[in-house]
Amino acid sequence: MGLASFDKWTSAWLTKRSFHIKFEGELSDKFSLGTKGIPQGSPLSHLLWAIYADSIFQEPYLEATPSPLMEGAYVDDIFTVIGSETISALYSDCQPWLDRIIRWAQRRGIGLDKPSFLIANNKRKLIRYKDIISRDELTVRDSARVKAQPIIKVLGNTLGHDLDLTTFIKDKCAKVIKAANHASWTLSKHAEVPPQIRMRIAKSTLYPVLNPAGALHPWWRGGRNTNKEIGLAEKAILTFVLDSRHPRHLPSGDNLAHELGQLSSPFRWRKQALLHFGRVLMNSSHASSETARECLQLVETEDPPGEEASLLDMVGTTSRHKSGTATKTSPLLLAARTFPYDDVEKVVMPRETPNRWQTLKVIIEDRDTAKGTEAKMRGRKDKRLARLYTDGAAVADKLGSAFKAFSFDGSETGEGGAKLDANHWDVMEAELYVIRRGLRIDRHFNISLRGSETRSPA
Repeated sequence: MGLASFDKWTSAWLTKRSFHIKFEGELSDKFSLGTKGIPQGSPLSHLLWAIYADSIFQEPYLEATPSPLMEGAYVDDIFTVIGSETISALYSDCQPWLDRIIRWAQRRGIGLDKPSFLIANNKRKLIRYKDIISRDELTVRDSARVKAQPIIKVLGNTLGHDLDLTTFIKDKCAKVIKAANHASWTLSKHAEVPPQIRMRIAKSTLYPVLNPAGALHPWWRGGRNTNKEIGLAEKAILTFVLDSRHPRHLPSGDNLAHELGQLSSPFRWRKQALLHFGRVLMNSSHASSETARECLQLVETEDPPGEEASLLDMVGTTSRHKSGTATKTSPLLLAARTFPYDDVEKVVMPRETPNRWQTLKVIIEDRDTAKGTEAKMRGRKDKRLARLYTDGAAVADKLGSAFKAFSFDGSETGEGGAKLDANHWDVMEAELYVIRRGLRIDRHFNISLRGSETRSPA
């Protein structure tokens, strides 16, 4: 595709450029990209990141080095989180990572500046900073060195050595709300902006700053002391994406959770979508408005994650018959069908991330081996055994899964199938997902699935 030559051309174009920056009437000195790097906030920052992001973290280490807890980038800031038992070990683990980034930059003639290094601990007891700080230094280039600092700023928020993550999360939430409101105000000056574009903006500029369970603080596992702030920030993002002043699209908590990359916590987004849609109905002269008021009142008093059942029924989760067909539809979903919202294609998304249930002990056999296994099982006399057939799609662009299970005595059967979102699933995950669904059919059987057989795609 010519990407290698394009990369060289872009690199040469970037490093040979020089320019002046004018801001609020002030003109800067001549600025050279090849010697000073790209300034923070420059439009070229985004261009550089778009072109080079993947290659940064594909750069190999020159020696065996423990993998960092987290590494990534935000616009043109590159960061890593490294955990070590001792201060000396921390320095020895950080240096190879820094050498790798510098080597990547020097090969392309791109200057990286303002390196910062924070030694932190996540212990709750008070530890004086001077007791854990080291006099050692990290080597940035041949002559440049950097010492550990007592505080650093990340995404506009201050981090200290004691990792006061609660304050950090609350500050980030406040910035997300402000940014979302500003983005809404800016887009209101233009013609209608479709939700797909709004989602891209939220995914690239709003959610990376919030991301309460991911980058920059991997030890944080959530808590009630920040639930309120996180909920308000998520509501601001949701309101921005849906353009709630002029709602034209049915909100989907599952789709939002996956589009924003929060695969493990779709419940919060489901609740936000329900609250938003409930308010839309409640403020409309519609036959379902009274139902919406009752549902909304119940949701507002419901506890946070852990008490999902009644909420999920209202959002649209349905109980299923043993044949796999739905037996009821939520009141809000019924009301939604009478509104002029765009249709949303129904695709299956996992309520748990695939890595949480990939520990299933499943062997996917080829067809001949699977038939031999089935023949052996068929000869057994135990009527409490069941056969389970599963099949996942062979290609990701038409991803789907299906299963069929029945007891050997023919008294119980069950089947199901689903189209899967190829943006978030691969073929192996589709196989595992449908096997898991098939195994769970025993809840509707009066038998136990003691034996199972799987079949790979034809």
